[in-house]
Amino acid sequence: MSVEETYNQLMTTAEMIALATETTAGHTPSVRFVFFLHATDQPNKIYFGTAGTAEKVAELTANPTVSFETAPVNFQTVRVTGAHVTRVSDRSAFFAAMDAKYPSFSRFTPEYRAGMAVYAATFDEAQVGEDTLSF
Repeated sequence: MSVEETYNQLMTTAEMIALATETTAGHTPSVRFVFFLHATDQPNKIYFGTAGTAEKVAELTANPTVSFETAPVNFQTVRVTGAHVTRVSDRSAFFAAMDAKYPSFSRFTPEYRAGMAVYAATFDEAQVGEDTLSF
């Protein structure tokens, strides 16, 4: 399997990422697991959401640069550093895709979804095992 095929397989099948942001207090990393989406037609981008009142929102507003690593799949991960995060305004496609990928996502009520912040993280390269994949 090529590096690109391995990347796409891991990004499609991994359920979560460990997302690292910088705290608003300054220069201290904060890591948490979040569910995410990846589409093969946008290979260098992931999407994730959070409660609009979560500390992540303030952290991403103050510093929109993140790093992440996928949860392991067959002992393999994808690791990205220096991804640039932007807030997504059209959230309907995100919610539909999250409902399809994660059956438990349906437990979020329309009211909760209305308060969610949705983000896209774009990056230029990813570590796939020992290999680097550039976009």
